Amino acid sequence: AENAAVQAENMEQLRAGIEEITHGIQDNSAASQETSATSEELASQAEILNKMVQKFEFHETEISGLIEVTPFNADDVRGCFTKDYSKEIFEANGINHDLMEVFYTTSYKGVIRALHFQREKQQPKLVRCIYGHVYDVVVDLRPDSPTFKKWLGFDLIGNKHNEILVPGGCAHGYLVLEESIVSYKCAEKFYGELDDGIIWNDPDIGVEWGLDRIDGEGNLIIADKDKNLQSFKEFMMKYGGLK
Repeated sequence: AENAAVQAENMEQLRAGIEEITHGIQDNSAASQETSATSEELASQAEILNKMVQKFEFHETEISGLIEVTPFNADDVRGCFTKDYSKEIFEANGINHDLMEVFYTTSYKGVIRALHFQREKQQPKLVRCIYGHVYDVVVDLRPDSPTFKKWLGFDLIGNKHNEILVPGGCAHGYLVLEESIVSYKCAEKFYGELDDGIIWNDPDIGVEWGLDRIDGEGNLIIADKDKNLQSFKEFMMKYGGLK
């Protein structure tokens, strides 16, 4: 159940969403004619508006610290208004994620960016596909974790607004299923000298990328950097995991 702080925040957002949508409705109707609404009509309108507003939701996964997030979103005739991060709401749900840097990537269909991490000063990141569709993968590389070497995949879709919070100690990557823009809200800076990764098709990790969704491996677009990443075995021999 949501605590009082979360409920208060969500109610404030709901009121703001209803006010925005109501103003839009009023502006449109004023151009044609003035109307008077009964209390029943107003109640019906409020019920419809309430259904158009999605509140923050958080769902834990099998991998500790990896959380599926549904952000606040309000739809109306103009489009939508989305808030995908709130320090206050995250903390009220036991999640500490202080922003240090925000990045965006723009990618063509068939691009694969994987599997990346920082060896030290790891980057917990809130990842959302703000436009398009990607298949996002997270691999647990913490040797003391009960899900060490386990991977999970998520469809992140722009018009669904869904996102994931990736903890430190995990590798991250994605396959682009439609031309996409992806945002990373990171809790640590990027350090080029610590940038590292494991090759996307490593047999020991065995990610099932679903390449049929881009009509086969022949349509992959991979940077030279990612083509030359190490294997899981090489990673373990060098570092023994991410700690």
